[in-house]
Amino acid sequence: LDEEVGALGSRAPIPSQLYRHGDDDPVVICHSSGTTGNPKPVVWAHRQSVAGARYRLINHQEREGSLVLAGAPQSHSSAIAFTFYSLLA
Repeated sequence: LDEEVGALGSRAPIPSQLYRHGDDDPVVICHSSGTTGNPKPVVWAHRQSVAGARYRLINHQEREGSLVLAGAPQSHSSAIAFTFYSLLA
């Protein structure tokens, strides 16, 4: 194990172009709140995870320095969505 860990920095990085994800490939598994029963796993695909952020950033642009109040619980999927907004802005 020590040899493998030590060799990590000596290998050339793999170019990201070698692998391209598909729109329907899973990106994260969240769990529903269980409002109508037991919580269930919900798979988010790449298309879903980017579509909401893209819509938000294109149709609801804020001026530089403006503040946004997140009225949704950050323990839910909104935490992921607001993180995407920040990273993509």
